[in-house]
Amino acid sequence: MLKRFFQLLFIATTALLITSTAYSDGFELTQTKTGYELIPRAPGIALPGTNMRAGNFQYDYDDPLMGAGSKAGILVDNKTLYYVESDGKNKGVFDITEECTFGIYHPYLVMDGACCATTSGNNDVMFLFRYDKGTVTLLDVLKVSYKYGFDFMSVTTGERKINGDSKPLWTKTKDLDNDGRPEIKIRVLELGYFFLYLEIRDEQLKVDFNPALYLPLFEREAKIMGKKGRTRAYYIYGFLAKKFSIEDLMNMFKNKDKKRYGPVVDELKNVDRWDAAFHEYRNDKPVLKKYEIKRR
Repeated sequence: MLKRFFQLLFIATTALLITSTAYSDGFELTQTKTGYELIPRAPGIALPGTNMRAGNFQYDYDDPLMGAGSKAGILVDNKTLYYVESDGKNKGVFDITEECTFGIYHPYLVMDGACCATTSGNNDVMFLFRYDKGTVTLLDVLKVSYKYGFDFMSVTTGERKINGDSKPLWTKTKDLDNDGRPEIKIRVLELGYFFLYLEIRDEQLKVDFNPALYLPLFEREAKIMGKKGRTRAYYIYGFLAKKFSIEDLMNMFKNKDKKRYGPVVDELKNVDRWDAAFHEYRNDKPVLKKYEIKRR
């Protein structure tokens, strides 16, 4: 009986050791038989044909004001994490706080999600990586536009939960207009909301103003709403599809509510500044950092 008691005690102690939590440079780790592993914040993905995984990993700032957080990036060989952080004082300003969404167009990986913005609540951030066998490069970062208030989120496929289990969400990353550059569709949460296309151009994320992309959106909006109750999105798509000019819109809005429709013209007058607005980081420049997981 005593022998059995010690056997059970040994099993329980071993299980506790295997699943015990440790911290290293802020990262939360789980101890296993072979060493330590990062703890995912949400389900990640394997990058096809590589020994890499992309995801979001638990992090603790050891600061009562910051508390627990997470770092998004790419894990190589289950031992080296490349993640994004600010080079300024606000270390968590580019942290994705919950699930990431993923888009792959080899050799590019797009990741985005809600981030911890210090001034305006939860806003989206999007990363563009280039990856190869064992190498990771951060090419670009988009963030909510402070100037225009363009909070955004990618348009995803799939469901957040399947049979009760969380599953990764995918951002469709595809060359839609056959120009050799993949597009990414986002929902801009401003002026109600409207859809906008980004493309990977010159290894950066740029707004794609190809009118052919917006014509179907314009026609769909016109069909749904009819002649009455035109949404602000209808006029935005019409302008981006080259159906309306600024002068046309100003004439259309003469007898309409200026508070509702005036901002549409103001925003569209500045479309040439939208790219710069999405790349406005204020005092926080995003940098790629490297973390080596201790094995024992």
